Amino acid sequence: MINKPVKKFLIDPRFNFSYASYYIYGLGLLGRREFRCLEGIALETAEDFRKGFPFLVLYEDGSSKKVFVDTNDLRSIHPRFYEWADVYAKINVAPEDAGKDKVLAIGPSFSIRVWNPLKTIFMALRNYGRCDWQGYRMPLKRYVMDYLYTIVRRRPYEDYHCKCQEDPDYVFTLHTLWYDQHTYSTTNRYRGQFIRTCKEIYPKFEGGFFYISDPVAERQFPQYKTYLEEFADVLTRQRIPMNQYLKKIKRSDIVFNTPSVGGCHGWKLGEYLAMGKVILSTALTNVMPGDFVDNQHYMLISEMGGVKTAIQQLRSDRALAQTLKQNARAYFETYLSPTKAIERILSYAN
Repeated sequence: MINKPVKKFLIDPRFNFSYASYYIYGLGLLGRREFRCLEGIALETAEDFRKGFPFLVLYEDGSSKKVFVDTNDLRSIHPRFYEWADVYAKINVAPEDAGKDKVLAIGPSFSIRVWNPLKTIFMALRNYGRCDWQGYRMPLKRYVMDYLYTIVRRRPYEDYHCKCQEDPDYVFTLHTLWYDQHTYSTTNRYRGQFIRTCKEIYPKFEGGFFYISDPVAERQFPQYKTYLEEFADVLTRQRIPMNQYLKKIKRSDIVFNTPSVGGCHGWKLGEYLAMGKVILSTALTNVMPGDFVDNQHYMLISEMGGVKTAIQQLRSDRALAQTLKQNARAYFETYLSPTKAIERILSYAN
């Protein structure tokens, strides 16, 4: 609960907008937003720019609180930003950091479209001009392209936070085929098992692995080329427009989640919870807010052979599937929605 009336939020514009958009939207719903560079925050490297964003909460009584929202995929806590902040709100919190003073685990989110195309371009150019680039300077083109990504590849929040009408005989799942040893042995293999099992069990199936032909990745990890053979039966090179992707996900009977790059909470998990989907998931490596419970909010997959067992159980026990669906949505609305995430930050600040 927010204990004190908020006058406005001052948001430092030196951030990766596609990752921050979810929280920028939430701040706009809860109060007046202004973008300006804040004192005490200096960017020294590109990693500083990509780590997250700071904002200042100004209360009606004249007091203020400093908040840093760490939206990065990695678990590491930025020492200078942590020292600056009164609250260090982080998506991907390692269990050993959960008890640290200032650290608040806010759980997964996802990129959204905040403004229409014209306003998005206007805000990108305006905010770039507001930036104090005395340290690290993000090139204008890259800065603006990050804003435009939310127009091209993302959709408004309401397109994700919605009720879905599933087809019990249909599954759609589409994942990136990642290219390093860790994701090969964990993320890729579990996703591959899910894809193949759904193709076997469900009468109607669409999706697979999206293979990225990347010469740089292939040089860094030569084994990437062998994926063409190992996953040949489930590969696709065809991109799907976001409107079609969301339509198919909403129709899908079940969805699959596994920690991705660096063991992070990926955008998919946040999207699935917002939609209230029946989620199968491998163990999460980072902290979730509140109680996120196996067989209550999702179905845990602890070994490769458990994928088929879980799918068969959900196919036969529709009451369990409905319970998981309802509880996933309730969890999202309690902890993860843009307004709830910001409210939790403000409550922690007080």
